[in-house]
Amino acid sequence: MNILFVPSAIVFHHHSEATVEHSPLWKHLVSRSEKIYGWIRDSSLHRSSHQDGPFTLDPVQCPANQKLVETLDHYNQRLLAKPIEELIARTRRFTVGIYNSYWSSAGGGERHALDLAEIAKKADCEVYLISESQFSLEKLRNFYGDRLDGLKTLVSGEITESLTQRFDIFINSTFCSTLASRAEVSYYITSFPHRNVTPAFISSYVFLHNSPYTHRWALRFWGPHQYRLLLPVLSFSSVIKQEDSPSRAEKFAGYKEKLILSVGRFNYDGHCKNQHIIAKTFAALSQSDEISPQWQLVIAGSVDWYVHASVSHFKATQKILEACQARVIANATGEDLAQLYRSASVFLNAAGLGSDPVHAPERSEHFGIAAFEALLAGCRLVSYKYGGPAMMVEESSGGFVYGEHDELANALRKAIFACELEAGQERVNRIRENSNYCKTKIDESLLLAHSLLPSSHARP
Repeated sequence: MNILFVPSAIVFHHHSEATVEHSPLWKHLVSRSEKIYGWIRDSSLHRSSHQDGPFTLDPVQCPANQKLVETLDHYNQRLLAKPIEELIARTRRFTVGIYNSYWSSAGGGERHALDLAEIAKKADCEVYLISESQFSLEKLRNFYGDRLDGLKTLVSGEITESLTQRFDIFINSTFCSTLASRAEVSYYITSFPHRNVTPAFISSYVFLHNSPYTHRWALRFWGPHQYRLLLPVLSFSSVIKQEDSPSRAEKFAGYKEKLILSVGRFNYDGHCKNQHIIAKTFAALSQSDEISPQWQLVIAGSVDWYVHASVSHFKATQKILEACQARVIANATGEDLAQLYRSASVFLNAAGLGSDPVHAPERSEHFGIAAFEALLAGCRLVSYKYGGPAMMVEESSGGFVYGEHDELANALRKAIFACELEAGQERVNRIRENSNYCKTKIDESLLLAHSLLPSSHARP
């Protein structure tokens, strides 16, 4: 039901003001309400709506108030005459709740969840973004665009299993959440599987793994479970439609400059993208004249100015590159990032480098939205050999993988050398081949997403 919350309102409740508590009339009214509720609930699950309700069979406990007896009997008959569907208050649209504790971080996991929100909204579902703490829908709209128009927010200090059953479809996109769902249909967007989950958690969801890499570790950590493989590439469908023409590859080939790009959130803690290692590698190659001074490095990523580990990482990366042909950009706009992807010839991923790939697999890139966007824009990928981007290198053409710190410098040299030797038509062919690879992945993901949230979910 719709609820209006007025924080300034004050309500005084006088208990049993109309009837004396535990009087015959009080007992009858309470019993009657309880049995009406039970009848509606049981009828909706097990019975035909034409059966008599058991609340009509109770003897009336207040013979002195004949008018009330007649009124209640009239109400009883009206209830019995109505179809059960009219007695259950539900919205005419399917409700979808998408839960994320970190909307404000505006990372890849949040983008993936909002892609599903947009599809649900287009299917005429009522979509709620849920969190424990306040977040700015306007800020998300500025970052992700107008596709968030029409979404609603629900902020609750504690997100419980009871809350999940308020929705027809509940989507949990909170990293490391252990919340079990009671919704009729429940999905969990797996950025990366976490340990110490309960059987109730595993059995309550269909898991939407964001890459084969994530799926492999989910099987290892969780054992058998219901899952689908849904790559976080849905938002790129509009790019493909806008630019899907025979001249697309030629156009992107003409944009390329001697530019190396890395995109990722600055933060030493958690899922570090290792921009400082990329900076040291480029500085060493530049200072030793192992690459042409015409090549430039650009590192772009979000910085949370209220988090010390984020600010420190950003400033340390800047300092390493002070004497180099390089730029370090904080909180670039979507338009600026799109221009960087178009201009870059090489995209560099270093997430996971230096970590134990067996005991800390979560430190590698789980899928790599930035790497996928770079591939779509015609960049050569240079990636750490564990994680989602490494799989993209294997399945596309023109990329390189590396394993250790010293191998990173060698892989970057190879990518630069390949770009310098690549003839015009060779570049066009490579970009076209990789664009077709990306388009196939996008089409497959869109088909699956629409099957999860079909337009038929709109109520008749």
